[in-house]
Order: sequence, then structure tokens, then C-alpha cells
Amino acid sequence: MKTIAEFMVRVVDLVEAEGRTFLSLARREADHVRSAVRQDAMELRTAARQEAEHLRAAVRRLIAGLVALLCAVPLLYGGIGLMAYGAFDWLTGLIGRAGAGALVGVVLVALGGVCVWTAKRITAAKQ
Repeated sequence: MKTIAEFMVRVVDLVEAEGRTFLSLARREADHVRSAVRQDAMELRTAARQEAEHLRAAVRRLIAGLVALLCAVPLLYGGIGLMAYGAFDWLTGLIGRAGAGALVGVVLVALGGVCVWTAKRITAAKQ
């Protein structure tokens, strides 16, 4: 009976020692994982901040371009309109009112087509 009791005490001591070793290893592994997660989180935060700054810069450029475009379009329409009227007025004395209207209209449609073609080329996806 005494031998069985000593055996049980030694088994319990062995289990306790193994449990402490396992707990120590588990804590060490948890610290390692926690450190790796923190490092990854810091790298991810840095990358996200850099991407956000690139996005802000792109949005600023886009807004500046849109403002310039909104200012340029009415001026461009006014200038083209006045040039078309001047050409029409000049051509009216040479080929008559109907011929001048047709010629100026064809020229303006051609210019519009060139603008649309250029816009399509600029915005086309690169393959």
C-alpha cells in the first residue's frame, strides 16, 4: 500500500512539473504571438496611413482639376461661340446666310468630334 501511495505522489509531482513546464512554454509562445501581432498591426497602420496620404493627395489633385475645368468650360463655350459668330458674320457676305451657317456648323461639329475622340483616347483602358 505504501508503494502505491508513493507511486501516486510521484505521478502527481511529475504531472505538476510537466504542467508548470507546459504553462511556461505556453506563456512564452503567447508572448511571442502577441509581439508578432503588435508588429504586424504597427506595419499595417503605417501602410494604411501612407495609402491614406496618397489618396488625399489624389483627391486634392482631382478637386483642383475639376475646379479648373468648371472655370474653363464656360470660357471655352463663350470663346467658341463668339468665334463661330465672327466666322458666320464674315462668311455671310461671301456665300450668303445659309451657306455660312452650314459651313460654320460643319466646322463646329468636326471640332466637337475631335474633342470626343480625344476624350475617348485619354480615358480608354490600357491593355
